[in-house]
Amino acid sequence: MKNAELLRLIWTTLLPDLKDLDAFLRTGRSAKYDSEPILGRWLFDVTGSVNAYHRLKPNVPNVEMVKFRRFLADRFGKTVVVAGPDHQVVLRNLPQLKLQPGQPLSAEVQTLQGKWKGANGDYEFDLASGTDHRTAKIEGGRLVVSGEGMALVFVKED
Repeated sequence: MKNAELLRLIWTTLLPDLKDLDAFLRTGRSAKYDSEPILGRWLFDVTGSVNAYHRLKPNVPNVEMVKFRRFLADRFGKTVVVAGPDHQVVLRNLPQLKLQPGQPLSAEVQTLQGKWKGANGDYEFDLASGTDHRTAKIEGGRLVVSGEGMALVFVKED
């Protein structure tokens, strides 16, 4: 409240959307933003990701699938995708899976920021200054993000 410039920025940002915000708070619906299904916060879905992997590799033994499920839950359990109306996208708590020769798999996580583009359920993410490109598709209410030889599935946070 003591920072006049920040307060002015907040009001300048809020004013055009005040009626829509009021309607959203009352009904849970936004006339302005509901038309773009990617907008919002998406949480990692272990079961959906395991199922996507199993569709790609149906002959993987059950023992390996159990190990893979544990791996996904341990590594990706806190991964979140946030897609904003300004075409900004952020992947938070994304594990670094690049293996370095002679080094064990890193437990470090990263936050990747970038832009999304697309519509009608088909999207592309350009992350990390354009060096990381991933595709994303909304299928049955789930966001499937593909890249680096793996599909990660997310469900929208309520």
